[in-house]
Amino acid sequence: MGEGQNDGWYSDREMFEMIQGLKTDLQETRITVKKYNGLWEKLDVMDGKVDAVDEKIGAVDNRVTTIEQQANGRKSVWQGILSWGGWIFAAGGTVATIIAITLGIWR
Repeated sequence: MGEGQNDGWYSDREMFEMIQGLKTDLQETRITVKKYNGLWEKLDVMDGKVDAVDEKIGAVDNRVTTIEQQANGRKSVWQGILSWGGWIFAAGGTVATIIAITLGIWR
């Protein structure tokens, strides 16, 4: 141990040096804790920004889904017109022909 140690006791100089070392260590620890707390604050800020971005992505996803549904609806209506348009035109022509023959307009 130290030169000035007598029966397990330290000299005033040794105690002073140990306390100075502890003060330095304590100061370094305080600086490290402040940095650590600053990182947590930054993490909280970033978490808020991530939540905002998630909300915006959700809104865009909803808009895209709505646009896709509208496009699918238009497509199915157009396909229905193409599929049934000929039949409807033929049925209308047949009815018109029957009426024309019945009324004597067409002979």
